[in-house]
Amino acid sequence: MAYKFDLIKTTNNYSLIELQEVLTSLSGMDQMGFFKSYVIGSQRIPIATYLSMASLEATIEENNLKITKKEGASNLQEKITRGLLGDLRPKS
Repeated sequence: MAYKFDLIKTTNNYSLIELQEVLTSLSGMDQMGFFKSYVIGSQRIPIATYLSMASLEATIEENNLKITKKEGASNLQEKITRGLLGDLRPKS
């Protein structure tokens, strides 16, 4: 099943089931557990765990989430960071 979502500009409404189906399709992994725990449920997403996979660190400072990049990231971690945030390298 092919999905096309314009995540920036949309006036469409999507149900949680539709979003779960799209994420399952995009990731190739069943997202039911994630939705039960973090979207419908009340567990906090372990953001620090996931960001560490991209060599990023999450902290709370003055009630704000602060994300910083760790030094010495592997090639895989750099690819994950670019996948999450785009290319953060300075433009020359």
